[in-house]
Amino acid sequence: MVARFDELWTIYEHKYVYELMVIENDARRFIIESINLEVALMMLAKKGKSSGQGEFDKKREEMLGYICQINSVANVEGKGRDDFKWALMQTAENILRVETDMSKDYSSAVSDLACKVRTSFNAYRVLMQKYQKNIEIVDPQLKNNPELIQVLTLFEESWGLAGNQLGSTECIEQLDAFSRLICKTGYEHKEFKEQVECRDASIFMSIPSLLVY
Repeated sequence: MVARFDELWTIYEHKYVYELMVIENDARRFIIESINLEVALMMLAKKGKSSGQGEFDKKREEMLGYICQINSVANVEGKGRDDFKWALMQTAENILRVETDMSKDYSSAVSDLACKVRTSFNAYRVLMQKYQKNIEIVDPQLKNNPELIQVLTLFEESWGLAGNQLGSTECIEQLDAFSRLICKTGYEHKEFKEQVECRDASIFMSIPSLLVY
């Protein structure tokens, strides 16, 4: 009787553990897919330009899709947005590439936004490299992974802000001109510079007056 009970209990434990593994793997599926993409990206990077920039960008765009899906279910501290488009990364990288080629000198406000877009995306890639070494450290309840939430929060903030400011050529030109005007005025007027740096509420009166002038 006891032997039969032990046998049945062992069978139950095996089934329980198997079902638990299936559930956990399903919950982590976006992370697993992201890891697989990161492995592919690293292999393409090792091959260099001969592998084709198009294939590299295609897989990065796929990665963005998984980031959006994970952000929508895990980032309870943010808005959980899942509507970010690959075109924003292309715009950001074009801005940074143009600056590197010195064919145009963007204001620091424009280049900083572009840099944050790329940096936040790469931060997710670095995290996937860490998860690749040991997927078991990922809590199936994705919102319970502080490091993941930190990366997602940075991503959502960076892409959300840049999406509004770098969404079109007109927006970029307006931000570039406006930020240059702010910097120039701050250089010429110490009090204004201090207002901007301290985020003084009075700048909401000063800036409109500056633009009208």
